[in-house]
Amino acid sequence: MSEPVRNDDGGIGVTLSLRFIQTCIFVYDFFTYPLYYAIQQPWKAVKAMDSVRAKPIERTKTSVTYKPIEKSCPDLERFKSAGIKTMFECFEYAVKLHSHSRMVGTRKVIREEDEVQPNGKVFKKWVMGDYEWKSYTQIDEMAINFGKGLRVTGLNPMDRICIFAETKADWLVCALGCFKQTFPLVTLYANLGNDAIAHGVNETEVTHVITTHDLLPKFKNVLAQTPTVKHLIFLEDQCNPTDRRGYREDVSIHAFQEIIDMGRTTTVNHPVR
Repeated sequence: MSEPVRNDDGGIGVTLSLRFIQTCIFVYDFFTYPLYYAIQQPWKAVKAMDSVRAKPIERTKTSVTYKPIEKSCPDLERFKSAGIKTMFECFEYAVKLHSHSRMVGTRKVIREEDEVQPNGKVFKKWVMGDYEWKSYTQIDEMAINFGKGLRVTGLNPMDRICIFAETKADWLVCALGCFKQTFPLVTLYANLGNDAIAHGVNETEVTHVITTHDLLPKFKNVLAQTPTVKHLIFLEDQCNPTDRRGYREDVSIHAFQEIIDMGRTTTVNHPVR
């Protein structure tokens, strides 16, 4: 009985193809590795992984307390040597350092349009313009006048003030103005319900609340539960006027820019802290 004839030409061809591919990969790695090594600098990653980031400062039978090892740089060392202890001093340092450099940019809303979705829902769509930038010096001047304006409305150093608003450029100006006049700032999340807002306001016993055009209507109901509030300051909307009707009669309502104008025109010397 004769044995079948074996044909290994196909297997040899596959083997040769694999070896050719392996050779190409080896040659590619050989010539590109120095370039990779020079650009990626992998030794730095290895050194960083092996570096000590914290040291134990206390050991007990059940726990170990670690203290992180501080890292520094020339900018941080200059900041530390300035002896800064408050947020007011921190911002003053930044203003002196950067002065007329850009600090805050806000895109101007050209118009607001209704966009109807296939399911019938309507979404508000903003047509936006370019960024309009303010420098450190400009923001500093706005913050100074805003803080002085709050003093005109009767707020005194160490009187708490609440801010109930989404974070934006004007929010930052409000905060800096409060720091300058030593008003402790109480912040509330912008998505809170009426009861939670009333609780936060009553716990801190604030007389002044900063909010926005969109959130101001909530206080038509909240004011019934917050007897200490006497002033509402709202951050204006770029497109729509704010309706100030329907609020508790003994509560004054001011626009953000109105407070700044009060501070700019006041003849009373309110010292910046």
